[in-house]
Amino acid sequence: MSKIDTYEKEFILQIGDIDKNNKMKLVSYLKFMQEVGALHSQEYGYGINDEKVTHRAWIVLNWKVEILRRPSWNEKIKVKSWIDSMDKIYYYRDFELLDSNDNVIAKAVSKWIMIDTITKKVQKINEEYINTIKIINREGYNNEFKKISAKVDTESLIQIYEHEVQKRDVDTNNHMNNLIYLDLALEGLDDGYIDNISKIEIDYKTECKYKDKIVFMKKEIEGQNKVYILDENKEKVHALVILE
Repeated sequence: MSKIDTYEKEFILQIGDIDKNNKMKLVSYLKFMQEVGALHSQEYGYGINDEKVTHRAWIVLNWKVEILRRPSWNEKIKVKSWIDSMDKIYYYRDFELLDSNDNVIAKAVSKWIMIDTITKKVQKINEEYINTIKIINREGYNNEFKKISAKVDTESLIQIYEHEVQKRDVDTNNHMNNLIYLDLALEGLDDGYIDNISKIEIDYKTECKYKDKIVFMKKEIEGQNKVYILDENKEKVHALVILE
């Protein structure tokens, strides 16, 4: 099979990709990047269609996105992705989004692990895969992610939203898709603030499954909102979404 070091795909923004201001939704950036990442993995035999044979799946641990411009309905965009670095457990995937004139409208870095789809345990990345991948390092892509605690002092937080994981939220790995965390985190924020968000960071700690009850609590400091997704007892952190 011919391998592609930098995978790219064009999309045309549809109605479901834009918000009330006719601007690309924040979650749409993640949606298109997730799609291109999955297609690139398919090239190397570890895509979604391969899971029944390999019993392996990629799980995202972190996103860090910088938004430079939000395009409108029917605009054509191009998403590029490549592997920035890799070790025996993690790999780091970078993204670049461009408009029809090849202007960069967003860029992102992400961190992933491989799991066994049957046991749900983390798996080492095999040597054959590591040796096949071409690593591409580019300036302006910082793959350092801050670790967050598995617990948080809720006394300093404001509760903004509650949610019970629905069937529509669940993905092929049988847990709440990583896009949903961002979508729900925005529910408790003002429209004017959301319209001007240019940076998104997400740290996923523990998975949310169908029927799980989760609580969204936030802390705002100097224009930056930290939204914690907690279990219903507010004892365990499922994820942290940072917006500014």
